[in-house]
Amino acid sequence: MKNMLDKIINFQNQFIDFIFNPRFGGIFLLVLLLKIIFLVVSMAMVGFIIFSFFKSNWWKHFFWADFMETFTKRPYGSKADYRKWTIIQKRIITDREEELKLAIIEADALLDDALKRMGYKGENMTEKLKQLDSGILPNIEEVQETHQLRNDVVYDPDYHLSLETAKRAMDTYEKSLRGLEVF
Repeated sequence: MKNMLDKIINFQNQFIDFIFNPRFGGIFLLVLLLKIIFLVVSMAMVGFIIFSFFKSNWWKHFFWADFMETFTKRPYGSKADYRKWTIIQKRIITDREEELKLAIIEADALLDDALKRMGYKGENMTEKLKQLDSGILPNIEEVQETHQLRNDVVYDPDYHLSLETAKRAMDTYEKSLRGLEVF
């Protein structure tokens, strides 16, 4: 029994001595060197991840936008879109045909940007509108006609746009932008 107790005490003393005064040599030195190298590489990678996180727009799109939409109960960026819309509407007040044409073009571009942000793919507005149905946009036929009006304004320099036609087109764009909850 005493012999067994001496062996246990001797083992404890050797273990404590190894923990507090390790003797590195051979494989232990190699393991220690590898641990240090991997620790430095890991710290560099963590630093790069943190640096990349703050330099990219990832957090803005996936965190901040959702956060703002939740607490403001409006789509992210709707304030800027509404400001653009008020500038476009001011063009209608003037009775100048150039301003009316420009208002139609800008309103169409605003709707196109909104559809692009919503994830609709296509090279132009016509392709994006083909992906929509009346469940998504109730006045889809009116929007398609208004987009055709915009194309006539852009591609036909002799096209004459009346104030009534421009107001009707702007009403269609406003109804579609509100229906899509752009503002």
